[in-house]
Amino acid sequence: MKETRAKARELSIRILYAWDINGGNIKNVSEEIINMEEEPVQKNTKKYTNLIVTKFEENLESVDKEIASYLENWNFDDLGSIEKAILRASFSEFLYIKPAKYIQAIIDYVNISNKYGNKKTPSFINGILSKLAKNIYNNV
Repeated sequence: MKETRAKARELSIRILYAWDINGGNIKNVSEEIINMEEEPVQKNTKKYTNLIVTKFEENLESVDKEIASYLENWNFDDLGSIEKAILRASFSEFLYIKPAKYIQAIIDYVNISNKYGNKKTPSFINGILSKLAKNIYNNV
């Protein structure tokens, strides 16, 4: 399950990144990204990826507003596309899916940000997601 969720989170970020850069229909972008994988994507991974992406699509404006409310000394529009994609996927998951293993979700998003972002991205993402988790779960 851990690998399934981690892979779904990474795919979601890649989908939201491509959508942010190129625009278009998010479902078409999602299919393209999933079909580009070297190995076939497992059914559960695809299902969770689609859940995150759908929650974002259904709540785009509120997700972006919520992200903006957590930014200190930053403007949402000044964020890089990869940081936006990571935050959009993670906020969509935390706000609308509420993963039971939220600490693992934070770890996964930080690991993904380490892979795709610059050297400051992991600590930036960790700080914001830790605040979000504290507000949602009241015990982080």
